[in-house]
Amino acid sequence: LKMDDGQNAYSGGPHELEARSGEATDWDAWISHKATEDNSWFSIAYGNGKFVAVARSGTDRGMTSVDGEVWEAHAAAENNTWNAVTYGNGKFVALAISGTNRVMTSVDGEVWESYAASENNGWASITYGNGKFVAVAYNGTNRVMTSVDGEVWEAYAAAENEDWYSVTYGDG
Repeated sequence: LKMDDGQNAYSGGPHELEARSGEATDWDAWISHKATEDNSWFSIAYGNGKFVAVARSGTDRGMTSVDGEVWEAHAAAENNTWNAVTYGNGKFVALAISGTNRVMTSVDGEVWESYAASENNGWASITYGNGKFVAVAYNGTNRVMTSVDGEVWEAYAAAENEDWYSVTYGDG
């Protein structure tokens, strides 16, 4: 679940995205909005005035919206299993759990470029904070990777050799 300016909440599902407008503390009034493609939508991020979603399967595995209601489909850089997306440093960065190049970046969420991850792990989550992208994986040897630009990545061993599924940044 992601919040934009505190007025709208968005959540992804296999066939649609849902939006609810109103008070951020009132979570009982949801409105369903159909996605442009019948994909397995898995992650969503907000940045630069728009929402960007990525999918694990389907034809066009990227989707953008300026209001969370009307969506436009876009081709991903590669037909990978895209699992996570975030916004930071002026661009969207998405990660995949499979494929050759498991990282893709875009300044607008519409045109994507692919890059190699530091390792071919199942990258589960990504965040941006304090000038760095940080990603975690649920398999592989080094299950953490960082990047300042989203294009060149450096791998690190996690504190424990566990399955890591989520990472976030918390103001310092």
